[in-house]
Amino acid sequence: MLNTLILRNMNNYVKKIFIGAPVILLLGLSSCLKNTVIPPSDPLGGTNSVIAFVATGDITSITSLYPQYAQDLLFKGDTIGFNLNVGYRGATTAPQDITVTLAVDLPSLAAFNTNQGSSYVVPDASVYSFPTTLTIPKGKDIATGRIIINKATYDFSKAYGLPIKITAASSGIVSTNFGTAIYTFSARNEFDGLYSVTFANMVDVVNPSLVAPATPYNVQLRTYSANSVAMWDPVYAKTYGHWIMNGASSSYYGSFSPIFIIGAGGAITSIVNYYGQPASNGRSAQMDGTAVNKYDAATKTFTVQYFMLQGGPVRTTFTEVYKYLSPR
Repeated sequence: MLNTLILRNMNNYVKKIFIGAPVILLLGLSSCLKNTVIPPSDPLGGTNSVIAFVATGDITSITSLYPQYAQDLLFKGDTIGFNLNVGYRGATTAPQDITVTLAVDLPSLAAFNTNQGSSYVVPDASVYSFPTTLTIPKGKDIATGRIIINKATYDFSKAYGLPIKITAASSGIVSTNFGTAIYTFSARNEFDGLYSVTFANMVDVVNPSLVAPATPYNVQLRTYSANSVAMWDPVYAKTYGHWIMNGASSSYYGSFSPIFIIGAGGAITSIVNYYGQPASNGRSAQMDGTAVNKYDAATKTFTVQYFMLQGGPVRTTFTEVYKYLSPR
């Protein structure tokens, strides 16, 4: 069913289809996508022309009802965007300007989720914007617009899927399988990344044998909200947790991981426990308000001092410096 030559390089499928060269006609029709921009149910030869979505990056799913284009977004300002492409396939390039009309199509996402066993949700209209018309110029075979995502209204806890459908074209026939596309995206804030952490101090007053591991070592600070990150330990706990040493043995504080909440000018305004305030085991986090807690944007460095409380009183004091290394 799949064109294996095109499957070897998904990034090249646009070139293989939209250059006006002959393509292999795949026989038969099923519920899955054929690995080509123009599905076999669409006319391919002669003077017929087909209007379809063109990939923005790789197709994530090749067995779904509609092509899925996944985006990993990194906010560095108030908005971020990615391309939305529509293309023309005919005997030559577009013989005239072709206006393509686009709209959100909610039933398409519902059908896609059912087909793929996924649970993507359509973002609120305040989260995104995109042009409702694109024009493929005469003599060309593609038009590009931008889907813009707004940080202020983005819900980082949701898995978004934006179903966009070609509802009309001023010339040509809209592709059956590639006339709808599902744009899925997740976002990271500007603080997200792999960091090297150094412990200036760690004191457990309940069990002094519990100490910090040898530092520096690497941790991940993962996006929790638009202005906060939670610590993920990739070394020992391999979850949201705080790695510690009990003598020569590695361990970690269960149900405890700090979330650093960053305010204006890089000031850390609060530090709370990822698992709740308190978690089920009574542990919570609290920033030491007498110390310097800040994020330095110039050096991408967190300097923090905070407590782990257990059942009310302070159990452990942490003084740490996180230095940015790379995206995670």
